[in-house]
Amino acid sequence: MGASDPRMTRNLCVVGHGSVGKTTLVEAMLFDAGKTNRMGRVEQGNTVCDFDAEEIKRQISINTSVVHFEHRGCLFNVLDVPGYPDFTGDIRSSMRASDVALVVLCG
Repeated sequence: MGASDPRMTRNLCVVGHGSVGKTTLVEAMLFDAGKTNRMGRVEQGNTVCDFDAEEIKRQISINTSVVHFEHRGCLFNVLDVPGYPDFTGDIRSSMRASDVALVVLCG
């Protein structure tokens, strides 16, 4: 069985309050998996997930972004969702499409 086998696919939703580092965590996952040659930074406006002009300007996720990578024979589809309550629609629909949620906390 390989990553092309649907049984080896995992849909992961990264959730948490606004500005806790969800997008930064997803950037680290992509970098660690070899999908990018550098980690983007929200402050520099060069992340894979926050590519919309308004997201770059405000330095927050406004829309859900989906990225993927393979790890140990599994295909991971990662949904980087907004953290602010104004975007609850995206958050709820992304969680419904996911197998598991990774909750990011800042404390």
